[in-house]
Amino acid sequence: MKKKRLRLLYFIPVILWMAVIFWFSSNNGDISSMQSGKVSYMMASAVDKAFRLDMSEAERVGFSESISYLVRKLAHFTEYLVLGVLLYTAVVNNFGILLDSLDRDLRIGKIVKLRYFLPAVIVFGYAGTDELHQYFVPDRCCSFKDVLIDTAGGLTGIVIIILCRYICRKATYNRAEHTVRGYKDENM
Repeated sequence: MKKKRLRLLYFIPVILWMAVIFWFSSNNGDISSMQSGKVSYMMASAVDKAFRLDMSEAERVGFSESISYLVRKLAHFTEYLVLGVLLYTAVVNNFGILLDSLDRDLRIGKIVKLRYFLPAVIVFGYAGTDELHQYFVPDRCCSFKDVLIDTAGGLTGIVIIILCRYICRKATYNRAEHTVRGYKDENM
């Protein structure tokens, strides 16, 4: 019973991160533009230094304005990438066994695994409600394209965590098998 309660703690970072996303979406258009403008300017300055371009202040500002759209979209993508990682971890650690048995019982496991599908659906749903929320914030708009960008970020996060888990499992298995083989070889 105590383990079950401890596993529910995996949802705390999910809820906190959703609150962070909600907070960013609550900023009016001016504040949001100012925030992304600062990040764009920092990136322009970093590019200037990294490639020793010796940009003037006007060139740096112009470059930062030209990349601000990309920065805003990358921010959307990254917010939801983190959400995808957190959601997948929470869902699998709390409901992984149940979802695997449902896959077998419903015979859908060959088409799509529920452990992957459920976090993706939650990410898509939250992205949609987040965009709807922005519709009611002054100087912000609702864009289905942003929902798709957010969902792509979440799916990328889910894929990254799946690949990391696969690589760790494979490495652990290979180490264990190597140890067993080494033990057998020594005793034969």
